[in-house]
Amino acid sequence: MRTLIDARLLLAPDVAQFKWNHHLPIEDLPREAEVIAALGRQASALGVPQPWAEAFFRAQIEASKTAQNELFQGWDVFKRGQFPDAPDLVTVTRPKLDRLTDQLLHALAENWPVLSDPTRREDVLRAMHPMQAEDLSAKAVTQAIAPLGR
Repeated sequence: MRTLIDARLLLAPDVAQFKWNHHLPIEDLPREAEVIAALGRQASALGVPQPWAEAFFRAQIEASKTAQNELFQGWDVFKRGQFPDAPDLVTVTRPKLDRLTDQLLHALAENWPVLSDPTRREDVLRAMHPMQAEDLSAKAVTQAIAPLGR
């Protein structure tokens, strides 16, 4: 799970570069709500309570947005221009995110006995470190793993 969460967060710069190049907002609430609801239903079918799964995936999206916002702030300060090699969001980055999200969904189901055990929460949180994404945004990593400690 750590590897999947980390890999998903490490795609935030690709997403941010595309959005920066195309002057798109970081947040897309209607799309986010749709994605979270669908993931909640899929998780429920795999034995993970829908509200818990929705909170988990909402945290993943919020963590990505945190990293993207931090990048935007830095780029804005330094008047960053276009990223000529930014991957296309729709054809390159989003399919990668979708694959990781699907793998994460199944990892949640496989690990649900441990994740749902209150006596194992500290062990689970400890197992989530280190992450490469901590170099990108320690705040985003904290957001992404927060549901695992609840």
